[in-house]
Amino acid sequence: MRAAERERRAPGLVEEAPLATYLLLAVTVAVFAAMYVAGQGDVQRVASAFGAKENDLIRAGQWWRFVTPIFLHGNLLHLAVNALFLYWFGAQIETLYGWRKYLIIYLVAGVAGNLFSFLLSPGPSLGASGALFGLVGAGIVFPLRFRSLVPARARAEILRQLLTVVVVNLMIGFMPGSHIDNWAHLGGLAGGGFAALFLLPDALAVHPPNRWHEWAVSLITAALLLLTGGAGLAQWRAVSPAATAPMQTFLPSGDDPWWSIDIPRNWRQINSASLWVSPYAAVVMVEDTPPSVQRLQQEAQQSLRLGAQRAKLTLDGKPAERVTFVTPGDRQKIDIYLLNAYDRLLAIRMAAPLDTYRVSRVDFERILRSMRIYHRPAISSPSGTFPPARHANQSVESRLASPHFGRQPVALGPA
Repeated sequence: MRAAERERRAPGLVEEAPLATYLLLAVTVAVFAAMYVAGQGDVQRVASAFGAKENDLIRAGQWWRFVTPIFLHGNLLHLAVNALFLYWFGAQIETLYGWRKYLIIYLVAGVAGNLFSFLLSPGPSLGASGALFGLVGAGIVFPLRFRSLVPARARAEILRQLLTVVVVNLMIGFMPGSHIDNWAHLGGLAGGGFAALFLLPDALAVHPPNRWHEWAVSLITAALLLLTGGAGLAQWRAVSPAATAPMQTFLPSGDDPWWSIDIPRNWRQINSASLWVSPYAAVVMVEDTPPSVQRLQQEAQQSLRLGAQRAKLTLDGKPAERVTFVTPGDRQKIDIYLLNAYDRLLAIRMAAPLDTYRVSRVDFERILRSMRIYHRPAISSPSGTFPPARHANQSVESRLASPHFGRQPVALGPA
């Protein structure tokens, strides 16, 4: 290589491996693995806990959800497609711009995509697609900005290929039944292209780099990396208290309680009944009285006729059915669980306003996992009613005195 050619190329630029691309791939795969383990194979179930873009939570102050969705994926195919594109195209952009400017483009585009999605798309979303579209935007800007360095035929071919990628993906996103967030794609495309307008690719460095320019690029890169790390830490701090908050155990009053359930301590019990309300206005009601269960059965059956969703599952090893629907009036999301145990039906009704349902879902899942059925229920009283549930610590003596107590372990809440 002649000396003049060496001066026009950053030292070692081509020979060096695209380490930033490998780092992004490693982080993305590691996060997906953590989601898979935490969700027991269902990553969608824990997407909110890992920081998916959810407009109501962003409005509640969780700003970091503009950043965290960049590293989340909804399933293995979603991860594989984005990882392959990042490996193939991301390495080329990193080689062209250098690792620092490449990270600037990627992260700015990802945040811009989530911002567009927040402003223009009400549904939740996640994925690196916005950031990847930002790399495409940078690839489009380069031949247009440096026209004299790219031959006309090569420029036309580059633009044709990249614009084809954009158009095809947007068309797929607009297809009926598609769950692709095109606003995130368009936001990422605009964000990455805009960032590239202010960044001189390392491959075009001719003279020794300007010290102040290098300092500015390094500071911006460091700031974005700190922002990314801070977003992950903020999400961890937001979720971990909800996942580990103290619970208290409730069970039906009487001498022979046959079920128990744990409720977070920051929930309020209403009039000593089997009804609790959360700080987010979510409600949980547990009924084992025949008239009350019949009312919930009727509500579930009526909602099914109106198109509610139905699913089979198990709670504490017992068969159960879940009916999910949204009330047309006050726009609440309702989950009714009907649990069959020893020829008796136990009903759990969970309700929350739509704008806080995803916040409350973490508590809902903990409450459901805490449900315990100990033995066959006693015969109902002549009136056909059972006393309401009360705190476990107020009925420890009666539970110990029960001939059925001890057949299965009891999960008592902290004192």
